[in-house]
Amino acid sequence: MKIFYLIVYLLFLSCNNQSKELIKVNTTFKEVSPKENFDGFSLVIPIDGCGPCVEKGISFSKKNLKNPKILFFISSQLNLKPIYQYYTEGELSTKSLLLDKSSLFFKNGLINQGHLLLLEIHQGHVDKMTDIEPNEVDDILSKLEKSINN
Repeated sequence: MKIFYLIVYLLFLSCNNQSKELIKVNTTFKEVSPKENFDGFSLVIPIDGCGPCVEKGISFSKKNLKNPKILFFISSQLNLKPIYQYYTEGELSTKSLLLDKSSLFFKNGLINQGHLLLLEIHQGHVDKMTDIEPNEVDDILSKLEKSINN
């Protein structure tokens, strides 16, 4: 019987932590996003994160900047100056590429180890958050590409 209570307790803790994470990500998303009722996806790219991951995220964003089903957030723990190495002024002025100038994704503990972060958004509310591990980047970006182009 003790094992049953332990399992229920651990499930409660797990659900509670996920709820807290979703509350944090929704608060952060609302602070940095100008689109209140957005439906689609958002890819958070930590510019000073995992090198190959960042490069793949930037390449994906450049390819999909005009897609209305996705927003890209560029965040940095240090500063956003490196962004000018990757994007032109024209690309930076698009409405789907947004800068997290206050580093909220980092300050709120949403970016882990510099990984890309994928958000699924419905009517301006983040329903799901996925921390993309380096070995999953190619697969997840490929699936995301199919989702936003259907």
